[in-house]
Amino acid sequence: ERGLLLGVHKLAPGTMATWDLRTLTAGAAPTVKKWWDAGTALRAAQHSLLSGTDSQVLDAVEHTLAQCVAQHMVSDVPVGAFLSGGIDSSLVVALLRRVVGVPVRTFTIGFGNADHDESAHAAAVAAHLGTDHQTFQLDPDEALRTLDAVESAWDEPFADTSCIPTLIVSRLARQHVTVVL
Repeated sequence: ERGLLLGVHKLAPGTMATWDLRTLTAGAAPTVKKWWDAGTALRAAQHSLLSGTDSQVLDAVEHTLAQCVAQHMVSDVPVGAFLSGGIDSSLVVALLRRVVGVPVRTFTIGFGNADHDESAHAAAVAAHLGTDHQTFQLDPDEALRTLDAVESAWDEPFADTSCIPTLIVSRLARQHVTVVL
């Protein structure tokens, strides 16, 4: 079986690979062990976070997400957020805005193809939340110029077409902030 990089393969989620250095020989396979799985985590969460009335559960989830955002804000460098206008990024930016209490920097990519372009939604959320918003309009030439950098930008085999716009919006954000949620 050949992967994107010869001899490099992605581990399944929640697993780790270890080699015994005392008995390591060329081509020795690692021992792969599961250390986490979503089912176990969900069952544990159901007994703590997700118990109670709908209102209590919503309050607990909001509190937990706000704590997570606040923990990621502990930084001595400028922090911003990616904003697509979807539910996930909009929620993160709303909580970020609440935590910091001042306008935050947000970044998005726009596409010429309306079927893939969420930049209008992102701009509407940014206006509603009062963020300092930047949109980069991606064109095919920029995507092609970025293609060579994709291989070295990711720390794992990654075959998702979003890697090109993600790399470009990351470069845009880096011009203004050091950390991005």
